[in-house]
Amino acid sequence: RPLAFANPPPLARPLPAADVPADVPADLPADLPAYAAAYSSPAPPLCRAGEERTRALLPSGAHMVSGAAQGRLLASLAAAARHGRVLEVGTFTGYATVCLAEGAAAAARATGTPGRVLSLEKDRRAFEAAKRHLGAMEQHGTGEAAAARVRAAEEEESEGDVAAFAVEDGRAAVELRRV
Repeated sequence: RPLAFANPPPLARPLPAADVPADVPADLPADLPAYAAAYSSPAPPLCRAGEERTRALLPSGAHMVSGAAQGRLLASLAAAARHGRVLEVGTFTGYATVCLAEGAAAAARATGTPGRVLSLEKDRRAFEAAKRHLGAMEQHGTGEAAAARVRAAEEEESEGDVAAFAVEDGRAAVELRRV
């Protein structure tokens, strides 16, 4: 998918040389999050729905969701990983895990070797939410059908502390473990 470059925010005016650390470019954007969002692809519907569900389910932790720009970066990094193998420590509700799985599947398409994401989570409620998000991805990809499934999910806990998902037509496997 092509990146959207519609009206990126202007660069900030340069700081006086005395105020800029030697390793920081002087022409950084004034509002870096807005700048990153302007130069990033939009988050897939599943990620947006997962973010909404996280705010409803775990409002005190909603700030820990990766967000669109970071999620797109994670997908790109996972796609660049050799053979699409990723270890994620701290799944939370699965936003970043979905992005990593997207990238692992892209690496699998490029290398012909199935990608693999191993993700670890300690919190039971976050683990259950992540299982719902990854289950929706397994069944419906990252589009609107998956988002609708996540929005309609019930808040019941399932048995087991390990869940496995095959995503992107089996190009990548995601193993989620509660530790």
